[in-house]
Amino acid sequence: MKEATEMTYTIAFAVIFFTVLAVTLTMWGYRSYARRRVASKALNQFNEALSQAKMEVCDPIRKMIMIDRSGLMAAIENEIRNIEKLGVLQPVFRITGKPVMLEENKSLIIYRIVEEALHNVLKHAKATLLEMQIQFECDKVKLMIKDNGKGILGDVMANGCGLRKMRESARMIGAQFKLDSSTARGTLIMLTIPQ
Repeated sequence: MKEATEMTYTIAFAVIFFTVLAVTLTMWGYRSYARRRVASKALNQFNEALSQAKMEVCDPIRKMIMIDRSGLMAAIENEIRNIEKLGVLQPVFRITGKPVMLEENKSLIIYRIVEEALHNVLKHAKATLLEMQIQFECDKVKLMIKDNGKGILGDVMANGCGLRKMRESARMIGAQFKLDSSTARGTLIMLTIPQ
């Protein structure tokens, strides 16, 4: 009789223990799922807001580039300020040399390359710092975009759609496009545009 009672207690204890364990694991799994879902939802909202902002900004930027001598610089600076407002990373923007007027089509293509590069930094790099410099020299313009993010994987560097578009766009205006990326140093994009 005593043994039967002890066995009943042991079974009851085991049932309670495994029930508590199952509930704890279920709660932990749900919390983990909920966190991922919230993060995914926030990222989707951020991407939607970015797409909407691109659509709203497109025409004014085209007008800005066409009207103002420093229109391309103002448009790029506007992009940097928008990134700064998001608060996800710290941007630094510098212009050296005397800005010169570039052809409208060339300016628009340069702007699109910059826009794609900045979009990639925001979406993929997980960077905390973004540095952009435009250097005007007598016969060329050098544009540098650098981040301290996680770098770009080899297959993406070779076959990534956005990077391919940037290379093709650079080729269209006779510009040289260089990309250097590593997990230790982040990503550096150099665009050299002949005047």
